[in-house]
Amino acid sequence: MAKRKRRQPAGQFGIGVEAILAGLVVLFIVSGGASIVNSFIDGLGFHGLPPGGHNDVSGLVLGALGVAVGLGILVWRRLRATPGTRWAAQVLGIHSVDDIHALSPAQFEEFVAFLFQQQGFAARVVGHTGDEGIDIELQSRHGQGPVRCVVQCKRYRGSVGQPIVREFYGSFANQAAEGYLVTTGTFTQPARDWAATRPLRLIDGAELLRWTEQAAHHLHHQHTPAPQSVS
Repeated sequence: MAKRKRRQPAGQFGIGVEAILAGLVVLFIVSGGASIVNSFIDGLGFHGLPPGGHNDVSGLVLGALGVAVGLGILVWRRLRATPGTRWAAQVLGIHSVDDIHALSPAQFEEFVAFLFQQQGFAARVVGHTGDEGIDIELQSRHGQGPVRCVVQCKRYRGSVGQPIVREFYGSFANQAAEGYLVTTGTFTQPARDWAATRPLRLIDGAELLRWTEQAAHHLHHQHTPAPQSVS
């Protein structure tokens, strides 16, 4: 039986490419810094030249460009990182709803987006840029093609009531196929009853923790070699 090739997770590079990028960062920053230092030493006359006698600033320019390119690669890698690449390691250290609630609001949104990715969605954190109550945009594939879904995150310790549920539903009812209201707390029974007849799913702290445990279990086994059979 042919061994199935493991698919590389979306948003991640192979180890070889990551090593090349890391090498480029080190090369540009170190060589650029060395060029700046050499130009500075030449300017002070440490190589037999009088101070100010060396008017060639090409070393300084090339050094600055080298450092800028190296830092640019680092920034680019940070911007390209998806919630999945940032949270794949941290999820293993989350063991309770209190651990999730301890995240900052921005971290909580990223973490929820990561969990939706683990559920098979394409997820993008929208944040507070005129989102009208929408924190995360999802894309789910069905038979008809991509379907847009939305998420609102509530980092609460108490209960989320029906008014909040109704308000969130009104923010996406004509713009998305389905909505998810996620909280670290709980939902009141009237809120659950109201959402039950609409394309709106309520995810409380207990279910969020189950999703977290499932993601941690999946990632743990994904990176743990399978036991070898003994013939």
